[in-house]
Order: sequence, then structure tokens, then C-alpha cells
Amino acid sequence: MKNLLLAIVLVFTSSLQIHASTISDKGLLDFVQNQKTIILNLSLINVDVNQITITDADGEIVFNEKVSKYKNGVKYNLSTLPVGTYTILLEGDDIVDTYTTTITEEEVLFKNREYHTRPNITVLNKAVQIDMHFANSENIHVEIYDLAGELIFDFKDSKQGNFNKIFNLEKLEIGDYKIVVSTEYFSSASTITL
Repeated sequence: MKNLLLAIVLVFTSSLQIHASTISDKGLLDFVQNQKTIILNLSLINVDVNQITITDADGEIVFNEKVSKYKNGVKYNLSTLPVGTYTILLEGDDIVDTYTTTITEEEVLFKNREYHTRPNITVLNKAVQIDMHFANSENIHVEIYDLAGELIFDFKDSKQGNFNKIFNLEKLEIGDYKIVVSTEYFSSASTITL
């Protein structure tokens, strides 16, 4: 009975951790190596994927398809592609997920994964909080503009891992401001009224 209770607690805890994350560490693709197949796995994420694109080593698009948010577990057979290195790109409004793969005569091999997410901007009373996770080293740029479009604040940083920063706006005059947060893959804007 004690072991059953422990197993239930572990499963429940694991489930909470999976749903708390927006992106699975293992990625959005499952590789079935000996079948030269990839499977789109969207069941463990809270973001939508809109498109899948496969390019060859020369940058030529060899496959491109729009993805319905209801298409989970869709299999893509790569056996018709010639032997070589390919990049598989999954794109959505809030994610860019890139896989480098090699296709041999017998199988498809996963080599590398790189993903990027859109910054989350939270407007507080007289502050702005920016949260995001950088899987790889990436630049972040925060700009604040007044109503006339004049830049009044400029922040740049390079980061890997979690980025969580609160920008205190108490010293700004009462009025509306535009906040722009940019990375190498996304740009998000928000308006705040003080």
C-alpha cells in the first residue's frame, strides 16, 4: 500500500511539472530512427505550432506544411529524402523549434535541438516584468517609448537560461508608454498607462 501511494504521488508530481512547463525538454518531435519517421508530439506543451518546414543542407525547402492545432501525433515519413543533413523547423506564434538531423540509408538521426520562445510581458502597477527562458545564448533588448515615439529607456543583455527582470517605472511622468521587448526571433510590444 505504501508503494502504491508513493507511485501515485510521483505520477501526480511528474504530471504537475510537465504541465507547468510550456516546452518539453525532449522536444516536440519524436524520432522513429529505423523507420525514417518523425512524429509531431504536441501533447505536453501549452503553445501552438502553425507550420513545419524541412530544409536540406543547401537551405532549399524540401517540405512545408501548415499544422492544425488539433494535429497531434502526426507522422512524417522522411524515407523519400536523399541521404544528408536536414533542418526541421517548427514555428508558432510563441515558439521557434529547430532540429538538425541526418538521414542515412537506414535511419534518421537526431543531432541537435535549439528552441526559442516569445518573451512574456506583465504590466504591474508602476513596473513591467519580463519573463522568458533562453535555451541557448540569446540577446534581449527592452525599449520604452513615450507617446511621441521618443525612446526614453534602453536595456540590452545577452542571456542563457531563465530571464526574469522587473523594470521600475515610478520615475516616469503620468501617461501612456509603449514597451518593446525583442530577441533574435521575436518582438513583443505592450502599452502601459501610468
